Amino acid sequence: MKIRFYIGPQIGSGTVLNPYRSLLNDFIHIENGEWFTEIDNPARRISICCVVAEQTTHTAIATDSRVIICSPLADDKADMKTKLENTFNSIAGAAALKVKLEAIGIDTSWIGGSDTLRLGLRYLLRVFTVGQFADGESVGEVREFLKANLTTQVSAVPAVIRDRVKTWMQNKGLAVGWITGTTTVRQVIHYIVTNLNIGKLNMSDEEF
Repeated sequence: MKIRFYIGPQIGSGTVLNPYRSLLNDFIHIENGEWFTEIDNPARRISICCVVAEQTTHTAIATDSRVIICSPLADDKADMKTKLENTFNSIAGAAALKVKLEAIGIDTSWIGGSDTLRLGLRYLLRVFTVGQFADGESVGEVREFLKANLTTQVSAVPAVIRDRVKTWMQNKGLAVGWITGTTTVRQVIHYIVTNLNIGKLNMSDEEF
């Protein structure tokens, strides 16, 4: 079984009969021993999944234009562990991947030449986890903020949203005095992701 990380949209309507679920469910053959772990981003209705499956399944997933490939294809867990320590910028298609991640609200501007793929995925997972916190706490304004374009200035965000986001941040012990009208959504989300005490995250026995 080969392993790869993907981001895909969630399908379904969120009802009991048609719950939200990753698009990748349509590709996995459980009867063949294939499986995946998932962390979803409720703000954007997308999920990152670590898929363990046969080559043919990975090939089928990769041909779907709705799916973002987030890592090289690994032969097994040991190979994936090695690949995660390679620099993000050295992986095939790194530049195109950054463009796709930026389009779904993931800041990649911080990634330097020595930053690993593991660090990139850790950041991504934390962005998704912030979305889960907001969803679990029913703070719709934070969810809306996480959906905004990264280049949007705070002054352009509706007052009810930006004020609620600041209150939410303060309740989490985060400073907000540095935020001005010209601060971007990118800067605020980056500050939250890097300063909120999220801790380690685990996917398919890999710690991020």
